[in-house]
This record gives sequence, structure tokens and C-alpha cells, in this order.
Amino acid sequence: MRFGLLHEHPLPRPWTPGDEGRLLREGLDRIALADRLGLHRVWVAEHHFQEERSHGAGALAVLGAAAQRTARLRLGWGPVTLASSIRHPAVLAAGLATLEALGDGRVDLAAAPAAVGAEVGGFGVDRATATPDWVEQLRTTARLLAPEPFSGADGRHVRMPPRALVPAGSRSPDPGLWMACARPEDVRVAGELGLGVLAQWLPEPEEAAEWVAEHRAVLRSERCVPAGAAITAGFAVVLPAHVHADERTAIDRGIDGAHFHAYAREHYETFGDHRPGSTDVWDAFSRHREDVGFARSIVVADGAPLPVKLLRDGRASLRGAVGTPGQVVELARRYADAGVDELVLVLDGGRTAHEHAVASLELLAAEVLPAFAADPAPADGLTAAERDAALARRRPGPPLDPGYAFGPMDDGPVAEGPGGDAGPAAPGAAGDAAGSGAAAAGRGAAGVQVLRAIAQARGAQAFRTFVRRSDDRRLERTIGSARGLAAVFATMAARFEPDAAAGFTGDLRYELRGADGVVRTWTVSCRLDGATAHRDARPDPAVTIKLGLADFVRLAAGELDPGKALLTGRLDLEGDFAVATRLGEMFGEV
Repeated sequence: MRFGLLHEHPLPRPWTPGDEGRLLREGLDRIALADRLGLHRVWVAEHHFQEERSHGAGALAVLGAAAQRTARLRLGWGPVTLASSIRHPAVLAAGLATLEALGDGRVDLAAAPAAVGAEVGGFGVDRATATPDWVEQLRTTARLLAPEPFSGADGRHVRMPPRALVPAGSRSPDPGLWMACARPEDVRVAGELGLGVLAQWLPEPEEAAEWVAEHRAVLRSERCVPAGAAITAGFAVVLPAHVHADERTAIDRGIDGAHFHAYAREHYETFGDHRPGSTDVWDAFSRHREDVGFARSIVVADGAPLPVKLLRDGRASLRGAVGTPGQVVELARRYADAGVDELVLVLDGGRTAHEHAVASLELLAAEVLPAFAADPAPADGLTAAERDAALARRRPGPPLDPGYAFGPMDDGPVAEGPGGDAGPAAPGAAGDAAGSGAAAAGRGAAGVQVLRAIAQARGAQAFRTFVRRSDDRRLERTIGSARGLAAVFATMAARFEPDAAAGFTGDLRYELRGADGVVRTWTVSCRLDGATAHRDARPDPAVTIKLGLADFVRLAAGELDPGKALLTGRLDLEGDFAVATRLGEMFGEV
């Protein structure tokens, strides 16, 4: 049995200036103490927008500071929510690699899909796709951290070209990858992804035994398709705790913090209506704790073995690992016998005084940890053959194109924000089928964004460079989009030179076939005083020009010779050939 800590940085109201800084510094002091005392790991949670429950949303900064104050303690980032609208996987991977470099490889990640309204609504997460989104985020992050080069991603929620992650970290197979399991059923998901379990639902040891067995069974089965380049088979249970030589003192100092830790979680995840900046969670806890399963009066010092949960006189409560060293040893032994590898203790719940948490931690190290020192190291029971078989089922990324290179004008998919301004791409927009509203908006704005960037940079030369470095798919997705084509044809119309038209008036029809088989039809109407572009097919055109959508973009950029395109069948002309031969002069070679 190993022992660790979970820091969520609770800060119940009322607040005074400087409270958050003091809270973070005291937490770092306890982390440094845990390292000296021989604990195995610290988890630092990243919960956003959850007042009083967690004031340490910048968990990575805390862990970076902890890396400089510790030598052996493993540094766990989590629980942390993964969603494409919260953080790009490359940013997540870079943070992990940086922490790994600072901490000499002592890094773990406990991830979970977006589920809490504070974050789902706050970050605009699509709850219907939250689970596949976080799986894709996790798989991509693991590939970015893997020893082999990252060859890109082309999923529904993550689309990314090949890139070299820097810092690269140690390039070990993986940091330890875990799933923060809010419900028992999440254990199966963790097993299917080859992840360790960080159980947050406070299972009794006997219940934990069932889920440990389930986790191991899934890991051994064909259902296990690891997200990372290694399997993490650990099973850890989170428990509120406070240790004192006197049981009554342990209860007086620790039970309110233990109860508030659980209540605040339920407030944000289950039953609370929260008004930002005004809801007083501690006050609500103080008034309603008896009604929601945190009765203080039935937690008594009786010397009995510790139950995690209590039911007495028709009332329910929570006890956790709040008691004497002997009681905590007995509880931990029951978890060890159930197959649990690690107890992750919450010592700083609610208003627990820092000095009391320190004294509890010191007593834990002095009288609880030694009872397990002679135990063999935890074993997950997986054979080498079972691990190899599971890793062989891992989904590879796309093959790496040895000729791929990116340039300074490269662009990505951009979605249109409020008022028509360009903003970040909507999750999954780039991967949707052509014609869908979100995808069309993203691709269209991307084309306009490219043209704006070109206009602001080096004009026609930059446009040609962008086209030269792009494949058909990218050209169709950007400049070949509806809005991109509108910009191209508007430019053509503006560059029409009536004097070069030798008196010609009439319509020029362009039929541009995309890779999806859809023909985009545009008409340029030429008059004696200028030209206009229309997204339709006007009757009786003087010339009809038919070619592929990407080839049209290359033609417009001067990267495709029209004569060669005509001879090789990539371009087809119908109508007045004499007019067709003057198009270059009429539109300034566009």
C-alpha cells in the first residue's frame, strides 16, 4: 500500500485579502513535507469556476513550484478535465513535458471528460460529445509525448498537422495516465483505455475489491485498447483523512473538513444552484449538511474500526480515514487486501488549520506508513504477454509524410465568431461533411483569413507560396470554400480591364468540381464599364470553364499553366474560344 495526497485548495467563505496566496504557499509547504516524509505521490486538482471548493485552478503552476521543492514525490496533475474547447492537446502535452523536465520524470496525469456544469457551460463544451472528445484529446496527448515522431491527427475533435513537441521531455513511453473516476462505472472505461483508476466516489474496501477485479479483467480483455504507449494498472482510492493519537481530537479537527470536501463536490456536481460571486457554499453546508448525508452528530469516538460511510439512527454521514493511527492502519489494510494500490488522502478539507494538517501528516508518516513498509510492491497481475497484446491493439496515428514541411504562411481552420469576426475553430468543424453549417462557416472563414493574411503580407507572391505548399484538401477547405471563392471572384471582377476585352460583353461561367463531387458554379458578368461576380449559373454564357476546384485555385495563383491543363484534360472549355484566349489579359493574368 502506498500513500499520497490530493490538494484541491478549498477556501470557504468569508475571504480576506491574501487568503489565496497563503493557501497556495501552505499547500506547497505540505507537499515538500510529504516528500521528506516518504509519501508516494501528490495530486493537484484543476477545477475551474468552483468557488470555495477549489482555488487552485492553475494546477500546473503549483506543480512546477512543487517540482523544485521535492526530490522523490511523484507529481500528479489531476483530476483535470480534457475538452477541445478548454485546452489543445499540444498545450497539455507541452505542460506535461515541461513538468517532466522539471521533476526528472516524476509525472502523472489523471484526466476525465467534462461533466460539471461550471466547466461544461463555462468553456462551451458540447456535453453530447464530451466523452469521445476527451478520449481523442488523451490519445493525441499521449502520441505527442511518445518516443516516435508525431505524424499529425485527423479526428473529429482534434485535427493537427505533424509537429515536433518542445520541450520533448524524457520521451519515455508515457507519464502515468489515469482516469479520475467519479462513478463506479467509469472503472470499465479506464480499463478499456489502459488507464489507472483514481476512484473519487468513496467506496468501502469491500466495494473497492469488486471494482479492482473488474478493472483488471478489462485490462486483460480485448476491450483494452490503450490510449498511451504504456498501460497504467494502478487502482487508487481518494479518502478524506485526519490522524491524531486521540480519536475525539481527530474528529474535532478533521471531520468538518472531510464533510465539506464531499459536500462541495456534490454542490457542483449533483445538487447545487450556484450564483457566481454570491453563493456561500460554506453557509449552505453548515445549514443543510444533516439533510444531505453529512450528519455531524453521529460521528463519535467509539474506538471501532472505521467505516467510510455511516448510517445511524436514520441519518447518514461520512467518516473516511478520520481517527487514530491504529484505526487508519486497520482501514488501509482492508483496502490493501481488496487490491487497492494506493490511498490518496485529503487532509486540508474545508477550514482545517494548516498546523493541524501538518501534524496529521507527520503522524501518518510516523505510525501508519511503517505498518506497510515490509509489504511487497503492488503488482497489477498482468503478464508481459497480456501487456504486449493490449499495446498491439493501440490505434496508430496517420503515417508520417517524409516530405512534409510547414511555412510561415500556413493557416488552420478558423470558425466565424459573433458579428462575423474570425475566431477559434469550433470543435469538430473541420472534420464535418461538406455542406454542414458549422463546417462551411469554418472553411469559409478560413479561406477569407488566408486571403487577408496574404493581402497584408506579400500579395501575389505570398498567395502563390501558400498554394504551392498546400495539397488539394487544404486548398478546397480554405480558398476553395464558399467564402474563399467569393473573395477570389470578387478580386477577379475588380481586376477586369474593359479595354483589354476588345468590346466583349457577356458572361463567363466557371464550373468547379470538388473532391466531394459537388460542382460549385460561379459567373463573371463582363460589361463595358466593369465586371461583377455571381454565385449562380447565368443562361447562355459566352464561355464555360470546367475544372477541379483545387486546380482552379492553382490557376488563379499562377501555379497551373492553363495551356497544359487544357492539353492534359484537367481543364475543359466550351463556347467562344477567341474570348477564352484573352481571359489572362482581361483579368490581369488571374
